[in-house]
Amino acid sequence: MIRFLSPRWALALCFLIGAGNDLLFWLARGSYAVYLIDYGSKLAVLALCWACWKAVPPAPRRDTTFSLALGLFLLAVAGGLLTGPLPDLLGRGWRLLSWPDITVPILRILDLSLGILLTAIAEELVYRRLAFAVLPGSPAAILVASSVLFGLIHWGEGYGAIVAATLAGVAFGLAWRRTGSLALVIAAHYLVDLILFW
Repeated sequence: MIRFLSPRWALALCFLIGAGNDLLFWLARGSYAVYLIDYGSKLAVLALCWACWKAVPPAPRRDTTFSLALGLFLLAVAGGLLTGPLPDLLGRGWRLLSWPDITVPILRILDLSLGILLTAIAEELVYRRLAFAVLPGSPAAILVASSVLFGLIHWGEGYGAIVAATLAGVAFGLAWRRTGSLALVIAAHYLVDLILFW
């Protein structure tokens, strides 16, 4: 266990893992290697978050009603879904990878359930909870910076994917900022990815 990892270092390392992930995809041989690299990087990110978690400042408590939380959940889902077609509309430019099809039914089910859930948990822990706790600046500046970082980890899928992920990050960040519920943004992120990857 890393005992003295600061949250800022953890954020930087998590970003490097996320950005380096796409380069490893490009170097991977075999369709399932891409998924193993992806899951492995998400587990590494979770380990880094765990290693610094006691030093992460607590999230501000929000007093939210069910209807407000539900509305913000739907806003986050809508924002994520509306940005889904952007990579194709804007053009992808370079593209290091295309997600290979999973032809084994049980592996496809596992990817659509546990794989996407692992991604949603890891990315929301880093780009909402950790980033909002340690990035300097006003709440608006932190929202923009965390969303841009989130967009940049999708660089291997082209500039359209960067723009789409950045805008989805804004929707997720607004929901996180207003409700303080990490579970809400993880659920929204999971639902968006599930619909887009189905």
